[in-house]
Amino acid sequence: MEEAALIDGLGYFKIFTQIVVPLSTPALAAIGLYTAVFFWNDWFNGLIYLKSSQFPVMLFLRNIVNGTATMGDGAGSADMSVIGISIKAAVIIVSTLPIILLYPFLQKYFVKGLTIGSVKG
Repeated sequence: MEEAALIDGLGYFKIFTQIVVPLSTPALAAIGLYTAVFFWNDWFNGLIYLKSSQFPVMLFLRNIVNGTATMGDGAGSADMSVIGISIKAAVIIVSTLPIILLYPFLQKYFVKGLTIGSVKG
């Protein structure tokens, strides 16, 4: 396809923007979604580099699920309270909402990627 466009007189930049990029948008969308999920779920760097008042959402979620988070004014003291299963479930649902809300906007690129190599009959 690129060779036909080159023979028709398109420059390399036009070939890239009008042929290569539209054909690779499903792959770019998948890479973008996987990268966003990776950085959204990353809690280890926050554990190493940040102070306790600046924890990202996933590190807070990890602490709640493991039951090591403190509730109330006793933060940092030995007064650890038991966190109920309903609070754990609510935090997990709220923390997954951004990725769930991002997927419908990228879904059209995934569906397009499934049919891009198919033969019309």
